[in-house]
Amino acid sequence: MQFQALVDECKKHGVAIGTRKYTSFREYPGAELLDLLVATAQGVWPTLPIKEALRRVGKIAFPTLFNSLIGKVVFGALSRDVTSIWKVLPKGYSVSSNVGSAELLEVHAPEVLVRMEGIYAFVDSWHVGMFEGAIEMYGSTPDIFIKVTSANSADFLITWIEP
Repeated sequence: MQFQALVDECKKHGVAIGTRKYTSFREYPGAELLDLLVATAQGVWPTLPIKEALRRVGKIAFPTLFNSLIGKVVFGALSRDVTSIWKVLPKGYSVSSNVGSAELLEVHAPEVLVRMEGIYAFVDSWHVGMFEGAIEMYGSTPDIFIKVTSANSADFLITWIEP
């Protein structure tokens, strides 16, 4: 579902990144996702540094998952507060990707500690945007600190301010 969301975001901004139609929950090559992420970042936010543009692209991911059928099942049973989304973070990552993992290490609202491992898709930018997008969708203001532990792994201290 993230593939088509990237194509749709580009189209919304008048940027063409291909004519392929993507179907939710089909497997596509990881390299194709990376190419689409970069093309979206550069196409929609061409004047920004690439990591900042990728962070903004990440903000599209949670609303895409949340509004999907599987997202409605996973997130629908939760209350509408930021703390509740962290309880299903590992499950959310496992149903939306077959690579890498997200582990919730600590929850002390309004902050959580998350460990991500084996993430090949811009753990230091795109995934930061994903967390920001999730928090913002619940009407809160995020603040995220990241400790990159390898090229594809990082720990995130995520805090938020409720409205």
